[in-house]
Amino acid sequence: MSRAPEVAPLAGRTVVLTRAREQSRALTERLESLGANVVLVPMIQFAPARDPAPLDAALRSLREHGAIVFTSVNAVAATLDRMAQLGIQPGVLSELIVAAIGDATAAALSERGVMYGVRPARATGRDVVEALGSVVGCRVLLPRSDLARSDLPDALRRCGATVVEVIAYHTLPDQDGGGLAAVLMGQPIDAVAFASPSAVDVAVGALAAAGCRALTGDAAPAIVAIGPITARQAEARGLAVAAVARQHDALGLADAVVSALGARSSAPRSH
Repeated sequence: MSRAPEVAPLAGRTVVLTRAREQSRALTERLESLGANVVLVPMIQFAPARDPAPLDAALRSLREHGAIVFTSVNAVAATLDRMAQLGIQPGVLSELIVAAIGDATAAALSERGVMYGVRPARATGRDVVEALGSVVGCRVLLPRSDLARSDLPDALRRCGATVVEVIAYHTLPDQDGGGLAAVLMGQPIDAVAFASPSAVDVAVGALAAAGCRALTGDAAPAIVAIGPITARQAEARGLAVAAVARQHDALGLADAVVSALGARSSAPRSH
C-alpha cells in the first residue's frame, strides 16, 4: 500500500515577518521549506552610529578590555565594519574573550574570521554571565544598538564587571504602520513573528496610529516571539503570545511558529 504524501506542517499558512529585511533570508527560507507563505513587513532598519567617537575610542583601546560581547549580527557588522574603517585588524580580538549570543551571531563572527570562545546557551543576562565565568574586575566591551535594554550590562555589573557600553548602530522604524495594517486587514494571516522588542513597539504603535486592532482579540493571528525579552514586551503592549522560541535564532523562531499553529485549525484565519 502506498503511503499518502506528507503534508508540510505550515502548508496553507501565511506568516508575517516583522524583522529587518537583511536579517530575514534564513527565516524566510526555513518557513517556506515548511510550506508557509511568507509576507515580509519590516518594522525596523539599522543605521551606523550617528556619533562614532565613543565606539572609535573603545575600538582603539581594545587591549584594555578583557572581553567583548556581541549580542547580534548587527553588532558584529557594525563593529567589524568600523574596525576596518579605522584600520584595526580583526585579529586583535583574539586577545580578548569573545562571546557570541545566538547561532547567527556566532556565524557572522566566523564569516569575518573572528573566533569566539564563549557561546551562551540562551540570550539572557544570566546565561551570558554564566558562560563568561568570573568577571570580577574584568572590563567588558558591549557594542550595541541605541535601543538595547539594560538586562545584560546590569547582570554583568552585579557580578563585578566594568561594562563599557557603546552605541555601534541605531535601530530605526522602517515604516509608518500603514503597510502592516494593510497586510493584516487585506488577507488571512495565521501568525506574526517578532524578533525584537523594538519591532513590537513599532508595530503596536504604528497599528494604533492606523486605527488597526488586528493583533488583538479572538480573531488575531498567533503572536510568536524569538525569545523571552521580546515576549515580555509583546505582552506588555497587550498582545497574547502564542509561542516563544527555545532557540533564539531563525530556526528556533520557525519551530515556534510551527508550535503556535499546530494547535490551531489548519484553515487560514479570517480577517
